[in-house]
Amino acid sequence: IRSKSYTEYRPSLYLEPFVDCFWSSSGTALQSRHIVVPDNRVDIIFSLEENQKRAFFSGPMTRPFETSNLRIFAVRFFLQASFHLFQIPLSEFTDQSVDISDFMDNSKWVTEMMDSLDGDKKRIEFWENYLRKKNLKNDPKTTAIKVLLEKENSVAEIGGILNLSRQQVRRVFLKHTGLNPKTFQKIQRFQNLRRWVNQFGNQGDWSELGHNFNYYDQSHFAHDIKSLTTKTPTSYFSN
Repeated sequence: IRSKSYTEYRPSLYLEPFVDCFWSSSGTALQSRHIVVPDNRVDIIFSLEENQKRAFFSGPMTRPFETSNLRIFAVRFFLQASFHLFQIPLSEFTDQSVDISDFMDNSKWVTEMMDSLDGDKKRIEFWENYLRKKNLKNDPKTTAIKVLLEKENSVAEIGGILNLSRQQVRRVFLKHTGLNPKTFQKIQRFQNLRRWVNQFGNQGDWSELGHNFNYYDQSHFAHDIKSLTTKTPTSYFSN
């Protein structure tokens, strides 16, 4: 994905189960302020601006926020992969941004490398090599829960399929992803809708489209979009 100020790069096949993408931004001051919406991902973000260089971890999001970073490079992880990488329950970072020095022993070296390397290609090569050495794994139980949630199964149904209690399903998923199952489904439903509208546009009314993406009714549809974007469906998708 590429625009005037934002570019995404796919990871290698080896990292695809763990890394959603690498991305960079090089906006001007006028382009810098924008709303970031929840996406069931987490990011390690390096601000490369001369007067505000820092590296931070943006945890699982349940609500939108406004950002104003101009020149940045970042690694976007799938939720359960970042748990294995840092060995810290992601529930401790929900809706938070923390300095990577809080949990990465070599954070100073990593930050210096991001600053000294010239261009996105070399930064991506660094992270490809760095992450390959970490022997990343996804927790099988969490992955199974995630797949079933994406298929709109309820927590009770998932518990029955995996022989877990509803409390166990919630506890395992929250620890490894930082989100409860209901919130994960809410965000995933919205992101599925967002990708569809970006590709095909809204070819019917919102009521019909909401029904196709498993919203109970128009009120549920409008409420979820507003809570995740601060806008009405018409206002958000028109932009």
